[in-house]
Amino acid sequence: MPAFGRALRKDFPLEPGYVPVNQGSYGTFPRVVRQKAIEYQEQCEQHPDRFMRIEAPELLKQSRSQLAALVGCPDPADIAFIENATMAANTVLRSFPFAKGDKVLCNQRMHVHPLRQFSTGYVNVNKTLEFVSHYKDIELVLVELHYPLSDQAVLDKAAEAIDQNPGIRMAVFDAISSQPGVLFPFEAMTRLVQKNGILAFIDGAHAVGQIPLDLQAIDPDFFLSNCHKWLYVPRGNCFLYVAKRCQQYVHPLGINNHYKQADHPAFSFEKEFLDLGAVDYSSVLTIKDALAYRASIGGEDAIQEYCHNLAVQGGALVAEFLGTSVLENEERTLTASMVNVELPLTNAAPAEVIPYFTQTLIYEHHTMIPVFPIGGKIYARLSAQIYTDLEDFKEAADALKKTCQAFEAKN
Repeated sequence: MPAFGRALRKDFPLEPGYVPVNQGSYGTFPRVVRQKAIEYQEQCEQHPDRFMRIEAPELLKQSRSQLAALVGCPDPADIAFIENATMAANTVLRSFPFAKGDKVLCNQRMHVHPLRQFSTGYVNVNKTLEFVSHYKDIELVLVELHYPLSDQAVLDKAAEAIDQNPGIRMAVFDAISSQPGVLFPFEAMTRLVQKNGILAFIDGAHAVGQIPLDLQAIDPDFFLSNCHKWLYVPRGNCFLYVAKRCQQYVHPLGINNHYKQADHPAFSFEKEFLDLGAVDYSSVLTIKDALAYRASIGGEDAIQEYCHNLAVQGGALVAEFLGTSVLENEERTLTASMVNVELPLTNAAPAEVIPYFTQTLIYEHHTMIPVFPIGGKIYARLSAQIYTDLEDFKEAADALKKTCQAFEAKN
């Protein structure tokens, strides 16, 4: 069994010298998975009709079954493949039959004061909620989160918002937030909102491959996760789980010939979402190949344990090098395989910092580390992965320090 760290870099098509500490944004995948994707594409082009009409749907079901087993979903038919988390969120939120005046408790980062929601989350989900609030005249309910927070503090703030806002119909919250990249108490939050008669929609974009999942035990109403971020498959690969009790509410964004109203005897969530149309199936079909690769290097537990430990150790290293601190609570429950480190910047405007760091880190330091504001400070989010080690975090720390110094000097 191969050792984790830089020795595994050869398995991935990364540029020589690149410091890959940003798995969280776009992911990457091994050469063997890339080769399998090409083989599926070639199989399709050899006889497009045979592949698209007969072979691909069966192969798709096989991928779905293997993914369902990984995430603890008893019935694979409850899983649909969507291009990415943005499209999956739109699929649910734009299909759902909200009525005027319905309320949604939301896990998102917004700066428009009339909207009220959790104060972290992915911008495209935020904007989808904003769109739905305008289009369907619903109210978004805010929970202000100022990290670092304990899990119980997050739950207490949500419970307070629920008590103060009767009639909430749905709650949208993360499994792992994007900025900051912190683990959210999504299992306990699911129990809390459902106990209050609220539907639970979990944005788990960063979840599959980074943390263990058991959808049967969690029992959310809706759950999405990008496979291309942490599971080692090509991009354009996300799954959407919808509990049977809620499938009547959800249809694909692109309506197809399997559409039926929910009360029609032939209504089938599975059929509507199994027909992907004339698209490239190769990414979805590589799920079994990605899982085989993961098994060959030690399996899920070993991968996740290594990445978590490296994130904790690497974050501490970077913080010490910069003379700052890691964003973590007393219970140390925030860090999974991404870690957030404060940058030594003073009076830095995010609108200036973010584009400067993006350009400088990519073109001068051959890396990329997302930076973002929290509570008047600027933080960097670093991702640990099986092909990185503490040397990568040292190089990342040096790149961050030099970029901070250059930014301060020019301002």
